[in-house]
Order: sequence, then structure tokens, then C-alpha cells
Amino acid sequence: MDLPTTSKPQAAPVRNETILRTNQLEQELKDSHLREQAYLVMIQIAERDLKIDIRKKSFTK
Repeated sequence: MDLPTTSKPQAAPVRNETILRTNQLEQELKDSHLREQAYLVMIQIAERDLKIDIRKKSFTK
């Protein structure tokens, strides 16, 4: 008679998935910061070269 064996929880696959997800999120964050810097440079160039105001003035009424 064979008794059913109980499987032990596997911590390694969950840990690997967590590490992979963390790495993915870190890469997305780096990409987001790079995109933000690119937008800021584009705004600066447009304001300087095209002489248009893009940013909102904080003390306007």
C-alpha cells in the first residue's frame, strides 16, 4: 500500500520569481527616469529655440 507523500513547499521558485519581478520593476523605473529626463530636455529646447512657454508659471492669476 502506497501512502501519499506530502510535498514540501518550494521556496526557491517563489524566490526566483520575486527576484525576476524585482529586476523587471527596477528596469522599468530606470526607463521611466530616462524618459522623464528626455521630456525635460525637449521642453528646454523648445522653450529656448522656439521661444514658447511650455511650463506653467506658478504665480499666475
